[in-house]
Formats: sequence, C-alpha cells, structure tokens
Amino acid sequence: MKYDEIKKCFTSEHHYKQTKQIKEYIMENNIDITQGAIQAVGNILEDANSQPIEKVLSTRLVKEIMDCHIALVIEKVQIKIMPIYEQILTQFCEKGQKAKQYFSNKPDEQLMVLGNTFIRLISECVFVWNIWHPSIDGQPSVYSRVYNNLVSKGIQFPKLFYFNSQKVKEFYIQSKEQVNSSPFVYSNNIQPDFFYIKKRLDGNQFQKSDLIIIRNELLSLKSSELNSSQAKFIRNFEMAFKDFEKTQRFDELQIIIQSICLEFDDEVFDKQAAIDAFQKRYQSNQSNFTPSKLQGGGGGYSTDKISQFLSNGSMSSQNSSPNEQKQQLQILNEKNRRIEQLLLENSLLQKQIRNFEDQIHTLKQNLSQNIE
Repeated sequence: MKYDEIKKCFTSEHHYKQTKQIKEYIMENNIDITQGAIQAVGNILEDANSQPIEKVLSTRLVKEIMDCHIALVIEKVQIKIMPIYEQILTQFCEKGQKAKQYFSNKPDEQLMVLGNTFIRLISECVFVWNIWHPSIDGQPSVYSRVYNNLVSKGIQFPKLFYFNSQKVKEFYIQSKEQVNSSPFVYSNNIQPDFFYIKKRLDGNQFQKSDLIIIRNELLSLKSSELNSSQAKFIRNFEMAFKDFEKTQRFDELQIIIQSICLEFDDEVFDKQAAIDAFQKRYQSNQSNFTPSKLQGGGGGYSTDKISQFLSNGSMSSQNSSPNEQKQQLQILNEKNRRIEQLLLENSLLQKQIRNFEDQIHTLKQNLSQNIE
C-alpha cells in the first residue's frame, strides 16, 4: 500500500473504512506498512495545512492499532507520535483555549465537534498508554515521561470515553501479572519511577530484606512528578512501614501493602463506573445521537456530538444526583476493596495452614522413626 493511499484514508469517514486493510497488514507485523502508517500520521499531525478531519482520523487509527498491543507499534508510536502529542497538549493548554476552538477561533458546529474529539482523544491516549506501558525493556518509557511532564505542567486528563475502561483495566492487570511472574531486577543506571517500584510491591514480589530499599526509593521520588493518588500511595506505605518497625509482623505488612496497591488501582480505574453508567443511560435515551462505535472502545469519533456534550461538562443524570452517584460509587469501591482484602487474607491463611500441615507431617514422621 503506497504512502499516498494511506494518507487518503484520513480525508473522510467514507475513506477511513479502507484502514481495515492497513490494520490487517499491521496485525500481520508487516514492517513497511506499520512504519508507513505511523509516518503518515506523524506528518499529518505536524503539517499546519492538514485538514481537521485528517488529524482526527489519523489519531483514531493510532488509538486503534495501539489497542492491539503489538510490540512494533508500541515501539514506533512512542518514538514518532508521543512527542507530537506532548507538543499539541502543551501548546493547547498554554493558549488557554477551549477544545472546541482548537481548529478555529470562530468554529462552526462541525469544527467544534472535531476540536473536542481531537483533544479529548489525544488526552485519553496519553493517560491510558502511560498505565499500560510505564516501562519498556526495564526502562521508564516515553509514554511515562510524556504523561509525567504534562502532569507537572498542571494538565488534567478527562474521564475515559473513547476507551473501554474495563478493557483498560484488564490489560493493565494482565501486564502486571506478567511482570510479577519474572524476577524483578533494577538496572544500575536506571532511576526507578513510581510504577517501576509499585510493580515490585504488587503481588508481594519482595522479601523482608528489600523493604528498606523500596522505602528509600519511594521517598526519593520528586513530589512535583507525582499525582495525588501516587502521593497518597507513598504516605500509606510509609505509615504501614512505621507500624511494621514496631510490630515486626511481616505477614500483616504484606496484607496492608496489597490493600494499598488495590486502593491505588481503584482510584485509577473504578472512578469510571459512574461515568460509564451515565453514558449508557444517556446514549439509550438520545435517539438523535447515533455515533459510530469502535469495537472494544467506549465512544464514537469525528462526527460524534456526544463528545462535544461531554467535553462541555454538561452531564446530568435524570435518575440520580451527582452526590448520590458519588455515594453509590464509594460504597461499591469499599465493597470491592473489602472483598479483595478478604481474598488476600484467605490466601495468606491458606499458605500458613499448608506450612503448619507440613510441620505436623514432619513431626509425625520423626516421632514414628523414634518409636521404631
């Protein structure tokens, strides 16, 4: 597929259907097509003469191929696309403009929708990809660096709309388990970041002798590079560590640390429950809005009026007030955390029981041998 043919796919919703073939080539790890598609997107985003629809649809393609979790795509996007996204969001916030005015100071309805979609989609991509790929090959990734840079500049990321929050969480847990199944080793020339350290705590992938090192690494992180959830995580860890110094109960510390990790994961993901529930109610009640649906995603794209509606912050539920939704979400999160904690405590108790059984069996064998 030629470069001009790839670029033509982004000129309209109709032509975008032809990206199906591009995605099939990419799924087959076709290096030339993968590099050509990502290069075309980069050129469109950097070209001031590109049409708004081209920028939105090319960004949509990047999101869709990143959803496939292909190593080559992850590598090329972090090199070519992420620096462009960082520049776009930084300049957008420095200008202090509204997303609907991104493509024009006096936009018509179509340009307002395209502007909202473009900024929101890029913002969600930066947020999710940082969660999925905080480190690559043992080193902090560009995804993490760009996200942290934007957070340090005061940029706030929207609630997920174009991503399916459940699928985001599922891949995060899957990748976390893969990391936990292999030895965790710090490289001598790498300064570990928050997620790099947290991976060692997830699933109790640490020994008693590691605690001082982990504690010092957490406390060495710059507060200016941490968001509120990460800062809370470190405070909770420090409190648990000080209690451990008094009691020396390592088994209790393991339970508390896993609860802290679960609470952090809840804050990152479970806050989507209320917005997801509202979106389903809203979309089912609005016959005038028929956004296109991306398989596995959470919303439509360039001609999607719902993105404009949500970005303007005008959401209101017909069935419950925001305070009621917040209370319901807090109750749900508390129940989930308690269930997770009970499951963890049960797992640790089962391990202790097995150890006691082994000890009893050994004692019985020794006693039997002495009698004989």
